[in-house]
Amino acid sequence: MNETLPRIVFQGKLLPSEAYQLDILANPDIVKGLSEEQSVWWWRFTICIGIKCDAHSDVVLYNARKLLNQLTTNSEQVLDYLEVKYPTLNGAKLLEGWETSLKLIVDQASRATRCVWFGTDPTSAGDAEPWMSP
Repeated sequence: MNETLPRIVFQGKLLPSEAYQLDILANPDIVKGLSEEQSVWWWRFTICIGIKCDAHSDVVLYNARKLLNQLTTNSEQVLDYLEVKYPTLNGAKLLEGWETSLKLIVDQASRATRCVWFGTDPTSAGDAEPWMSP
C-alpha cells in the first residue's frame, strides 16, 4: 500500500490506496471495452479530495462491474501497458489493489440506494468518518 497517496473513503470504508489511481485503469487505451464516458466517470471518482461525492448505486455498480470485468479479463494486457507507460509502478501490486477496491465498491454499492465517497490525504484518513451522514 502506498501511504503517500490520497485515500478514498467509499460508503464509510477506507479503500486501498491504489483506488486513487483507478482512473489510470479506466483509460480506453488500456481497457478496450470502456467508453469515454466511463473513463471520465472514473476520473471524476478519483478527484474527490476534500469533497463529498455521491451517485445512485446503479450507476456505481454498472461502472465498477464493467471495470472489474475488464480488469480480470485483460490483466496481462493491463500489466504490459503499465510496464511500458509507468515503469516505476509495481504493476502487480497496483492490479491487486484495483481488484480489491473494485470488489469492495461493488459489495458496498449493492447494499445501498445511493453511494457516498470522498478523498482525504494519508494523514487525515481517520478523520473521514464525520463526513458520512447517518
